[in-house]
Amino acid sequence: MAMKWNQWMQPRSMIGLIIILIGLLLLLENFGFDIDINLWDWWPLILIFIGLGHLSRSKPNTHILSGWIFIILGLLFISNNYHFLGFEVWDLWPVFIILLGLSLLGHIHHRPAQTGEGDALNQTFIMGGGTIINSSKTLKGGNLTAIMGGGEIDLTSADMAGNEMVLDIFAFWGGVELRIPKTWQVEVRAVQILGGVDNKASTGSAMANKKLIITGTAIMGGIEIKN
Repeated sequence: MAMKWNQWMQPRSMIGLIIILIGLLLLLENFGFDIDINLWDWWPLILIFIGLGHLSRSKPNTHILSGWIFIILGLLFISNNYHFLGFEVWDLWPVFIILLGLSLLGHIHHRPAQTGEGDALNQTFIMGGGTIINSSKTLKGGNLTAIMGGGEIDLTSADMAGNEMVLDIFAFWGGVELRIPKTWQVEVRAVQILGGVDNKASTGSAMANKKLIITGTAIMGGIEIKN
């Protein structure tokens, strides 16, 4: 089945494409092709792709600004690597201190957990975190992504539409804490690369008549499941 545009714009898809491209270039070099490309010079593409992923989200008020920040940073670093700028991009490092201060000011007031009733779980945490509470009684699965960030997904008051539900989780230098009802069994099928999935949810209960199937990948990140 062909992937839709918004699926290609997901951070995990972009990271996967970058890894594939790097592998192809290295393979060509091993077979004698002169690529004459310093792959390290193009690492800022990761920032640009993350920014595009933010812009593709359905909530522009919360993602447009961060998306453009990632894109501008990526373009600046690429321009610096190829000496297109009249200054060194690292001379702008005080800007990061300013952004950190603005971020702290923006979090002075406690931000309550977000609630939702959607039947699909689709949430991305990039260099940040939060708590999502979903109490839908007809959940049908979804996708969770954590890249250098993490969050908590509370499903303790939710239920599945059927007897099984697949939740695909991608954790890269980040983590996801998933809280589920005691009536759900858990089956872990996720790939773990220098990371792990810790299933602390109670099992063996006579009331556990629903199955949650965890797929995805944990790369130097973690997924924790508990009641």
